[in-house]
Amino acid sequence: MSGQPPFTPRKKNALSEYKLRLNAPKENGMTRAPSLSVSVVKNQVHMDVYTNVPQEPNNGRITAKMSSRAFRAMMQVIKSFVTGKFTKAVCLDCDGHTFYQGKRSDKKTLNFVQIGINKDGAIYIAVRSDKHKDIQFPFIDEEYHRLRYADGSDFPLSDASKMYAESWVDLLNSLSAHILHDEYVEPEPKPDNNGGNNNWNKGNGNNNWNKGNQGSGSSWGNKPQQQQAAGWEEVEATSNNTDGDFPENW
Repeated sequence: MSGQPPFTPRKKNALSEYKLRLNAPKENGMTRAPSLSVSVVKNQVHMDVYTNVPQEPNNGRITAKMSSRAFRAMMQVIKSFVTGKFTKAVCLDCDGHTFYQGKRSDKKTLNFVQIGINKDGAIYIAVRSDKHKDIQFPFIDEEYHRLRYADGSDFPLSDASKMYAESWVDLLNSLSAHILHDEYVEPEPKPDNNGGNNNWNKGNGNNNWNKGNQGSGSSWGNKPQQQQAAGWEEVEATSNNTDGDFPENW
């Protein structure tokens, strides 16, 4: 396409292993079963969901981009469901900006990760976004592996889910830590802001440490849907094909 930067394939690593993905049942309107995978791109952890609904934005792809600290906090939330500390669904908001006609939006919630327990008692994870199908990925038996008691009786689903959830967290924590270390990318130098005063993280005003636009008001603690009222036809500020993302429908 004219005007588009060339696509750069993402470097393959241990997180590229197909069987590390989580899956959910295929539903009407999907070209195939949806999937959730984790990757590391430019020192960030990405959680990609493919709803495989062609009519949805970005061909059904949702990408939750988070710092390594936020990712580990989210993984700790999953473990808290395993231990029984948490029983009420918990969300991790992923904030950012969009560009529209060359202008950057105020900070807003682009999508969020939700962790909870479904009606069957299984722990699940979901990446939710406006205009995309809401899909839960439960931690349950794999297609070719299942837990059971030696006498042939069924292993309780809630107990099995705790085992699968904790093992997934431990494995992904280990792999992502190694990749973050081995594939560290030196940040590009920030452009000169023409004499602005201490505008850390591009705040609009003096001494705006990580505050964003002063006129937008604080979004801390607001419900995600309040941050999604506008801008969903815009382009995410960090979303393009030069960051090594897999092509659509991967």
